[in-house]
Amino acid sequence: MEKNKWIAAFAALFAVFFSAQSFSYYDPSGVNVGLQVGYGNTSYNKALFPGLDIREDGVAGRIYIGDQFNPYVGLELGGVYYTETDLTNDAGRIRTEQLDLLLRLGGPIPCSRFRVDLKLGA
Repeated sequence: MEKNKWIAAFAALFAVFFSAQSFSYYDPSGVNVGLQVGYGNTSYNKALFPGLDIREDGVAGRIYIGDQFNPYVGLELGGVYYTETDLTNDAGRIRTEQLDLLLRLGGPIPCSRFRVDLKLGA
């Protein structure tokens, strides 16, 4: 439980720190690089691992590079990594990683220094 408190505090700190807009608020076009950290939940077909206890949650992270074409449309290429799952009875580990390509749609919220974005992709 102590670990979950640290993760929540870390996520809140990152949310506040990275929500502050840069000096390019009115013209956000250009290349950007980012890091996202959070807590993820994966789903495994437990029938493939009879008699084993599988942990399906843990820390997740994503690093990406993107291009913001204008204040409303951008594109991101990223890599996601979830915490490794150690199987009981020395049966090995499960690693979950993925590459993604996302279309980012959104825009600045009027009269504030924040923006809202929706990311779609595979």
